Amino acid sequence: MEEIVDVLRRPKFDPYVLPGDRDRLVATLIREARHVHPSESIRVCRDVKDDKWLELAVGGNATHVITGDDDLLTLGSFRGIPIVTPAQFVASLAT
Repeated sequence: MEEIVDVLRRPKFDPYVLPGDRDRLVATLIREARHVHPSESIRVCRDVKDDKWLELAVGGNATHVITGDDDLLTLGSFRGIPIVTPAQFVASLAT
């Protein structure tokens, strides 16, 4: 959760989302998120620090991994879980 909060507070998001809106999003995530404790260790990303996101996705039966991280996006999917950009995910909701 700490990493998500840190990322959402980066200045690169300022042109897109107001800080107050981001704070409300973080509060909602903290309140509504289901906490997952991965049951297996996964080592497939070219950046090993990103493997934790796959562990969480698998352990939490995620339907998608939504990211802007090229090291995850290059995988395309993992164990049937699509790995997509936020724009791709939003576009998929419209279909």
